[in-house]
Order: sequence, then C-alpha cells, then structure tokens
Amino acid sequence: MPQLRRATLKSPAAVAVQKPRARGQPGGIRSPQRVAGATPGIPIGPSAIVAYALSAATNSGCEIEPMPAIAMYADADDLQSLADWLLSEPDIAWIVSVGRKRWKAVEHCNVEPGRRYCMWHEPSGPLPLHPQDPDEEVKLIEDPWADWIEPDWKPSKAHHKFNPELRKHIEETWQERNRADHPDPYFGSGHPGIIWFDAYAQGQDAPNSIAMSSFGWIGNYFKLIGRPAPPETEKWWRRLQRRVQKHAVRVTRNGPLDGPGLEIWALPSALAKIRRGVPRDLNPYLERGPTPPTT
Repeated sequence: MPQLRRATLKSPAAVAVQKPRARGQPGGIRSPQRVAGATPGIPIGPSAIVAYALSAATNSGCEIEPMPAIAMYADADDLQSLADWLLSEPDIAWIVSVGRKRWKAVEHCNVEPGRRYCMWHEPSGPLPLHPQDPDEEVKLIEDPWADWIEPDWKPSKAHHKFNPELRKHIEETWQERNRADHPDPYFGSGHPGIIWFDAYAQGQDAPNSIAMSSFGWIGNYFKLIGRPAPPETEKWWRRLQRRVQKHAVRVTRNGPLDGPGLEIWALPSALAKIRRGVPRDLNPYLERGPTPPTT
C-alpha cells in the first residue's frame, strides 16, 4: 500500500477557507442564532442558517450560481482511463470508508464502475465535521489523512415544533444518515473542496445500455452568503472540464447524436458503441453502491 501524504492544514491560507464567521454575519456556522425570517424562539442549526441566508439573497434580487456538473456517457474502458488520470493528480485525495461511519483520506483507491466516489481537493483546506446535534457548532477535521468518526445524528430540539409531515421527513433523514452502511461521508449542504464522481458503465434503461456517469461539485453556489469556492479548486475543476472535453464529443440524450440539445459528453469507447446502435440511458443512474473501503 502506498505511503499516505500528510496534509499541511495549519497555514492561514488553508484554514481561512473554512474559518467560521462571527456571530450574526451571513454564512456563519455557529448556532443558535437569529436569522431574518426565522420563527421566534426556535434555535436553528447550520443548514437552516444557509437556507434562510440563500432565501434572503434571492428575495433581494441576487442570482445564485448553478452547481457545476459534467455528465458523461462512458463504458468501463472510458472510466478506467478517467480513473488513471484522476489517480495521477497530486492534489486529489479519495475519502474512503474504514469502518462504520469512519472515514479517511487516501492517495489511491480501486476505482471500479458501479458506485459513487468522494474526492477531496486538498488545497481547499480542512473539511467540516458536523456534530451529533445540528444546533451545535460545526468543527473542523484538522487532518483528513488520519481517520475520523462521523457521529450519529439526532434531530434538533426545535424539530418538535415543526408540522408533523416535516418532522417525519427530518426524522427519516436522520435515520438514513445513521445507517451503518450509509454509502457517503457527510460534509453538510455542500462543501467546495469535495467533488463527487458517479462512475457507472452498465445502464438501466435497456439491456446492455450505457449508463450516464457524472462529476458533481457545489462550486460557487454559496458565494452570495460568503462561502465561495477556493480559487485553487475552481482552477482544478476547469482542468477537469478540459480533460473531459478534449477526449469526448457532446451528444444528445436520445435521438440523433448531433440533433438539438447537445448536453452529454460521450467518451471515446462509449461513443463508438452508441454510433453502432447501443442504447444510452436518458437519465443518471439512480442506485449507488457503497463508498469503497481502502482494501
């Protein structure tokens, strides 16, 4: 097994990316807090602060940037080529499971079709560790290369005041997050240092169809509330886009490949199959396998 790098996360530039703002400032992550529009007397956690801040921003006429994504048709050979390139990138680490709700950043992992992968762009800085109680302060994972445990969650004290339908939804969400085999680490409503790689070769719309894979990133979605993407990660995302675009051709989801609505990047091996008449999925793959362990 290759020797793991140790991240240097103490530099002011790195820590500043995730440094909590002062109480009362937009985008702060301390709670309880009062936010304009919140129900009086109900303390709210970080997710609610984000929701109210975004709502206030949009109501004032500001425009929220869309979340970047790269959708692709790729078969196993294409995905292997992508994986080889990603594994050679010095600033990309992989967040893998090393036990029940225990995670760790590693330099390499076995990237195989049929699951989602969590990638961390190391220059973005430390990652957030959300507490058991959503009304408590979010902490930092100072060294993601050393494993950490994600705490079991419980609903906020405020949730009993919500309507029954919303309360049920919140409780079901907590139960899902607390599953021992939950497939993904949790970094809140979206962290600008995390890129998700959904790698699927076998489709589900028809026998032997080609699945739709993708890269997803929160980008500058939270820029309006003081949580922009790190410039280094923006630069790396553009590098990823160029890598895909250099080797792929943009096609439609269905019908003629060169028809209107060119939106999915078809990588070489998948493109050759599609041109021979192999069907392609209309939408992304719905079911995900677990995040891979280190072994």
